Order: sequence, then structure tokens, then C-alpha cells
Amino acid sequence: MAAFTVNGKAVTVENNQKLIRFLRDSLGLTSVKDGCSEGACGTCTVLIDGKPTRACIPQTDKLEGKSVLTVEGLTDFEKQVYTYAFGQAGAVQCGFCIPGMVMCAKALLDGNQSPTREEAARQERQLLADQEGLVDINTADTALLSTLPGIGESRAADIVAFREKNGPFLCCEDIMKVPGIKTSVYEKICEKIVVK
Repeated sequence: MAAFTVNGKAVTVENNQKLIRFLRDSLGLTSVKDGCSEGACGTCTVLIDGKPTRACIPQTDKLEGKSVLTVEGLTDFEKQVYTYAFGQAGAVQCGFCIPGMVMCAKALLDGNQSPTREEAARQERQLLADQEGLVDINTADTALLSTLPGIGESRAADIVAFREKNGPFLCCEDIMKVPGIKTSVYEKICEKIVVK
């Protein structure tokens, strides 16, 4: 048994279980996505005492006295700000992992209200660190990028040159800023790339 808070409300959990199961099944907090159930993907990221934590890892008995925050616990202002910022940046993808990304962003901004681009990218990398089998567009060389559908050697070289000139991509959609990479090309590769 454990007593802790979720989004500012006191809760008591009688039967030990993974935090994600309690949040989703008992409290109905569906922003906490169940992507892998093993701590690999980060879509279930919540804040525990202000630190980004994958909710599929901790057991509720280990949370005694702690504070858990999910997207549902953000203030209305914060929800508006993150919705606007993610939309403006084009960081929407399919939307499944957005709550986890928002919680990582909140953790960063709570500790540093003026992060650099690199600090923001590093924080979001935590969420995507273990996604395997995807091409990381921030580290892939021309040869690897050219294997993606619709890219080829010329566009791969353009991607690498753009990245070297402008710095790392912050989200997968940033690849559309590269001249010659249109929405139709992005749609062919979006499920095959990642930003780490």
C-alpha cells in the first residue's frame, strides 16, 4: 500500500501495481500512453517529484509520499502554451507520443526557463533514446539517409549539409525545412526516422 499525490490530489493504492496501470485503469488518465510497457519508448512519461519518469517502470509501492504529474494536471495556461508551441514547431507527428514530450519539455522549463536549442534537444532525446530500427536524422551519414524511400544520394547530401549548417533537427518534421524535402517525401519516411 502507498499514499502519494497525482496531479495535486491525494491517492492511496491498496494493491501494488505499475504506475501506468494505476494512472490509466484506476484514474482514467489517458494522456499516459502505453507504448511498450517496458521503459523503452517514453510515451508514458510523467513527472515524479519534478523528474521525467517512464510510468511503466515504477511500482506504486515505491511512490510513498511522492508527487506524480501528468498532462491532465497541467494548468490551463500550460496546456495552451504547449499546444501552441508544439503546433508552431510542427512537432505533432501522429500525436501518440506528444504527452510524453510535453512532460519532458515541462521538466526542462521548470528547471531552466531559457534553454538553448541543444539543451531542449537533449531533453527530448531522453524520450526517444531507445527507439530502435529507426534512422536518427541527426547522426545518419549520407549513405544511410540515401536508403530511405524517396531520398536518394542527392537529397541525403542536402539533409547532411542542412544539418551541418543549421544544427541538429529538433523533431522529425524539421526535415521538411531542407530544400527539396516536400510533404510527399516526408510521408514516405516519417515512420522510419527519429531525432535522438
